[in-house]
Amino acid sequence: MLACSTGTLGTDGLQGAGTSSSPLHSLSPITYRCQLGTGKACRRRAARHMLCRLVVRAWAVPPAMPPPDPSSSDDFGSSEPPHWPAAGRGKQTFRFWIDYQVLSSPLSTRLLERALKAVGGVCTGGPPKLDPITSAVQKHKDYGYMHMGEWDFLWSITAKAMLAAEILRPGQMVGCLPGFLSITRKTSLVSNLRLVYGSKEAFTIVPRTFKLPDEMDDWAEWLEQHPQEDTGLWMLKNNKQRGEGLRLVHTRDASKACFETTTRPGMEGMTLYRWYLAQQYITRPLLLGGLKFGVRLWVLVPGVRPLRAYVHQRGLALLSSHRYDETQVVGQDGGVAAGHITNYAQNENSDVWSLQQLASHLGPPRWQKLWGAMIRSTAMLFAAALPRVNEVLSYTAVPPQSCFQFFGLDYLVDSDCKPWLLEANATPSMKVEHARSDMRKLIHDQKWPVMQDMVAMLGICPERFNGPLPKEHRDLSFMAGELSRRGGFSPIMHHFPTETPDGLRTITWHPLDHELRAYTKGSQYQAHVLDQTMGQRART
Repeated sequence: MLACSTGTLGTDGLQGAGTSSSPLHSLSPITYRCQLGTGKACRRRAARHMLCRLVVRAWAVPPAMPPPDPSSSDDFGSSEPPHWPAAGRGKQTFRFWIDYQVLSSPLSTRLLERALKAVGGVCTGGPPKLDPITSAVQKHKDYGYMHMGEWDFLWSITAKAMLAAEILRPGQMVGCLPGFLSITRKTSLVSNLRLVYGSKEAFTIVPRTFKLPDEMDDWAEWLEQHPQEDTGLWMLKNNKQRGEGLRLVHTRDASKACFETTTRPGMEGMTLYRWYLAQQYITRPLLLGGLKFGVRLWVLVPGVRPLRAYVHQRGLALLSSHRYDETQVVGQDGGVAAGHITNYAQNENSDVWSLQQLASHLGPPRWQKLWGAMIRSTAMLFAAALPRVNEVLSYTAVPPQSCFQFFGLDYLVDSDCKPWLLEANATPSMKVEHARSDMRKLIHDQKWPVMQDMVAMLGICPERFNGPLPKEHRDLSFMAGELSRRGGFSPIMHHFPTETPDGLRTITWHPLDHELRAYTKGSQYQAHVLDQTMGQRART
């Protein structure tokens, strides 16, 4: 959003700004460096974030390293000195910390905890999630980045994980990769795809989208020049999660709705635009028994030097709890009519299918078309993040093999079996919850192997944290081991584009990325590539 004459603050100045009065609870400086802008406000923010980093670094000064152990060696690095000792940690364990206070539900990481404990993990934090009333009263929050000496592995939301990533000790791991906010924020997802691939190609991956209010004129011009392409409905979005912050409007009502304003706690006296994006609504979705559905895919990016991305064989088709009715767009509460939303948080007790069930229902030809298109879009998405990743890493030093990220991608499928990417979730919930026991079992049977495979593929084990420090990849000798541990994750690096489809733009790849591209053509890699009929072969 932009500043207006009535004192409105813009989106770019507010997204990710945090609400705590303490600079220690603000978002990462990297988060803010993603924002554009100049002037006194930006300089004040920069100074505040620098103070935050200095204070946190002062808290996180590591103790002296012990003398080297000549006998130490394993597959994770060289015979460099092992980590400093920690109270209560033995050679057969490692410590993990989960920031429960910022998660949507304490159940969202239960499977992760189970997977980590199964390989020797011991939970050392953080504090439990508080109920809303207690949380509002208790201003002090306690996060992993404030306790750098108490964990080896940290799981948190991006905002808090990035604060830890900037001050990581060698050997620690955090579930966050610098630069990927460029695809996990709703506003930056579309703008980044357009920047890298151009609008024509970007809008084959995501529905046509306009940023509000910046692109109001562009939107009006497009509607005037392409009336035959207008579906007549537009979904307005803001930065809320879990299927909230949405409004479905007819084109004729869109102009008025776009200028709706709101306020936020702590920003009294300031008027803010309510909506950040206007996205063309897919009015002909593929239906399952009259119900609209969305596909959730899980993607693991173990690192970016070189960039690797793996899509898991398992996934979910999340059905709406109400029948789809194109003519009914507004619900009784004034929000979006229930049949139009497939988000799991809004349909927790609706039917859920596995990908194998969906593949069986569609049949091989249609499933092959859908799966292939989703894999292509997923590869295009992560390749599009690379320019921003390279930029952030140019001024952010993180220890080797210390950062990874696990994503949840949400696709809508239209009646032609074409997938449309709606969102890339930076911290997807792996909660197992449903009113029906058979649905709980199905959800568990899809999510639990994903967590097991993620832990295994990342090589998380006591030896990883108690042995020699990981080293930076200098060649691709590590790839054979990574592929052998992939479990149900299927590599998609062979789908990364070398340039944009129109041939007008090139993507800046690291030298190791070029080596990996050649490696993907070899038999050692191809043996791990699943064909387009993945759903027929998915484990049950």
